[in-house]
Order: sequence, then structure tokens, then C-alpha cells
Amino acid sequence: MTDSSVRHSHTLEEIVQYIMQEDEFLITTHINPDGDSLTSILVFASILRQLNKIYTVVLDDPIPVKFQFLPDIEKVLTMEKLGMDKVYKNVVVLDASNLDRIGDTKSYIQENTRVINIDHHPGNTEFGEFFYIDPDQSSTVELVHQLYQIFELPLNLQIAELIYTGIVCDTGCFRYSNTNAQSLEVSAEMVRLGAVPSKIIGQLQNQHSDHTLRALGRAFSRIEFDFNERVVGMSLNQNDLRDYPSTDTEGFVNYLLMIQDTQVQYFVKEVAPNCHRVSFRSRCDVDVNKIASQFKGGGHATAAGCFIEGSLSNVRRQVVEKLTPYFESVL
Repeated sequence: MTDSSVRHSHTLEEIVQYIMQEDEFLITTHINPDGDSLTSILVFASILRQLNKIYTVVLDDPIPVKFQFLPDIEKVLTMEKLGMDKVYKNVVVLDASNLDRIGDTKSYIQENTRVINIDHHPGNTEFGEFFYIDPDQSSTVELVHQLYQIFELPLNLQIAELIYTGIVCDTGCFRYSNTNAQSLEVSAEMVRLGAVPSKIIGQLQNQHSDHTLRALGRAFSRIEFDFNERVVGMSLNQNDLRDYPSTDTEGFVNYLLMIQDTQVQYFVKEVAPNCHRVSFRSRCDVDVNKIASQFKGGGHATAAGCFIEGSLSNVRRQVVEKLTPYFESVL
């Protein structure tokens, strides 16, 4: 079902018809893949597999350890393994708000490539010949589940586990404001098909290395406040990550949500010399997607990310500068 919030060049039914008439596809998603992006590409791949289509799944970044339990995750290739000598007529981009977000896999998109863009991020730039964006969905994997329904393909236990995992990840175990009746209903359907919530959530939350917890402690030691403690941030640099090489920093920013009365939270991670990834959260009327988009990033009003160049102090200064218009009254 579509409503006024949905933006599309073609309906999902029309995208289904196009997929039916084509044969070879490359599937990818955004850099720094999370639970929704990974499950979306795996569920979409399962659709093509059941349709006996030729497909390849590739990522620009490695898969975080905690997602190694996902069914068929071993079939996802790196760009190094896939190589660059093949041309793809159809590229499917899932859960990415713009083409820059897919990193170097963008190089597979040539002049004659047809791009299918399916996403739930409100800031999606509507790239591709086929795009379908529905910000009312809790996750992109829910949209891929809708494709399953249109194709009338049977769901099995593995697909149920993937869909449940994707929804759980993007709703923060049903804690975030994007949790809605539909996401709960789809999740219940996946549980009836055999997905075990305690097993999946245990895999996601209880598989951290000691390096991850030690790095989290170091980040906590660097908590900084601005705007009379309305804004809080913390950081890790490359020396920290060399000390704790098996650290998985996904979700670090969420720990800052535990600090009462803070309204915007951010976590800065130095990914290369003078290049930092910044993850934002908001629980007020500050739209952090708009903040991130100013640095060519994206996401949602309450959760977004981007890359900012410069020293750590310079990155913090830029973040505070962009937030100043929202908090001038408390200065």
C-alpha cells in the first residue's frame, strides 16, 4: 500500500515486473553495513535465487563479526574478490540514501547500468532509473518483505530469521520511534515461521570481544558536553583502534542515550588519518539527518551518520557549529 509519504518512479509491482524480465543483477548496500542493510541484500538475493536469476552480492566494507551468524552471509563478496572487470546491466542498491553511501561499489555503475534503489531513508536522493522510498517503514528489509509478498514466494526459516533480525536492528529491539504496528506484525509473522527472538538478540548483543568493551571504556573517558549538557559526544582515534584491533564500534553512540537530559548525541571514530566517521542520535526536534547531509551523509531525523575530514578537534568544532542554530538559546 502506498500513501503520500512514499516517493517512487515505479510501484513495487512495476519493479517486480522488471525483475521478472531481466536475468543478471549486482546487489549492494551502504558502507559500514548494519543489520538492516545486510539482511535486506540477503533477502533480496533469496528472491532472485528462487526465481533462478543470476546475481552477485558485493560490499565495499567487511562484515562485522556479530553478523556472521546470518544465513548465507558467506556468499557476500568483497570488491577485491569480485574484481572490476565485469560490467553489470542491473545494480540493486538497498538501504542507501545516495550513491556516495555505497562507497567504491559505485564504480560498477556504468552509463548503461539500470539502478534499482529501494530504501526507507527520508533523505534518499531518488537516484536510479527505478526508485521506491517509503520513510514510514521501520526498515528497508520490510520493503523487501513486501516484494516477497508480491512475488508470492514462500518464506522459510532462514528468511524469517533475516527479516526479524533486520527489523530488530533498525528499531533498536523495538525501542525506537520508528517501531510501528506493521513492524511488530511482520516480526510476529517471522516468529511464527520459526525465528527465535532470544537466539537472534543474543547473537546481536552478547558477542562482543573484550577489545570492544575496553575501547568503549576509553571512549567513555572522553565524554564532552556542549550547550549546557544538551549535546554530548565521545570519540576514538586510530591509536585506540590499534590498541584494540577487534573492536566493533557499531552502536557506541547509543550508549550516550543513557545520559539523562541530553538531546543530541554523537560518536566520532577516526577511520583514517584526519578522516572521521560521525554517528548522530537525536531525541528532540533536531533533525540529525539534515546535519549529516551537510557533510554528504544521511540517515533519519533521529539517527544519521557522515564522514568529516580534519583533526578530531576540528571535527568537533564543525559538529558544534552545525548544532549551534538549534541551541543558541541555551548559550
